[in-house]
Amino acid sequence: MQSIRIRFNIGLIRNRHFFLLKFKRPVIDHTFSVDEFRARTEKASGILNKRFPEANRTTVDINGIYGEWIDIEGTSEN
Repeated sequence: MQSIRIRFNIGLIRNRHFFLLKFKRPVIDHTFSVDEFRARTEKASGILNKRFPEANRTTVDINGIYGEWIDIEGTSEN
């Protein structure tokens, strides 16, 4: 079960368009910038969102498609 803090953060991310005074959610397609999204999300939830030091983020490029792999030390491969 998710904690209240996690539910609150997910709610902030899902309803981020309201903070920009837009009532329609943005369309996410191939022109969507993950880096811009991360910057806006971290700015909006910077007070509550703290990264774990054991979480490693690795960027990947698969056939020109940007992606990320998040690896947390001490967890199983599955």
